[in-house]
Amino acid sequence: NGQIVFQFGSVGGPEVTHGITEGFQDRDEPQIVELEQALGCERDLEEPEIFLTELLSAWPEGKYIFGAQNEASNFRGFARLSHKVAAGPEILAPEDGDVVPADEHLLIRWKQVTEPIIPALGPVEVVSYHVLIADVTNPELAPGKTKTQFDADVPRSTSSFLVAKQFLRPNRIYELEILATERGGNQTITEGGVFCTPPITPAGCVKP
Repeated sequence: NGQIVFQFGSVGGPEVTHGITEGFQDRDEPQIVELEQALGCERDLEEPEIFLTELLSAWPEGKYIFGAQNEASNFRGFARLSHKVAAGPEILAPEDGDVVPADEHLLIRWKQVTEPIIPALGPVEVVSYHVLIADVTNPELAPGKTKTQFDADVPRSTSSFLVAKQFLRPNRIYELEILATERGGNQTITEGGVFCTPPITPAGCVKP
């Protein structure tokens, strides 16, 4: 209804926007009571809690206008917000802590998503999945260095993805995530823990 709901600016470059990249905020608060209960999440008593109805009423479904400007140009666009949110994919393989060969292709498998994350946020129609693997062996990287990362978008009919052996390296710890995208654009991510390559052993295959 023409009301500004979010606004931020930057002086000196993106690094000063404090964890906001491409409009994504790298935080998960406030905690939503219904989601905590449905997913069995442990409550963080130091963070605020809200009910789902509060969140949905603050961000109603519909068309949202986006505007931005820099020294030379003005930008304008829009997107539609949906309240339909799919459940996260259940990852079947590899399991958290698995040690896989570095000289063989790796088959990633998950269950297709047909249900909402909680009933109030359905029904849903998943239109695609996103597979992401990141090398987290060395969490403290030198300035300018980035994690080795692999990601791919796959159609909704897919429940597996074959990672070529050329991507894998010996003695590495990899983190796996799979996202389900609902037709309205909302994404739900499942963190599959980590898998490793030899000579790392199962006992040492943990996230740094």
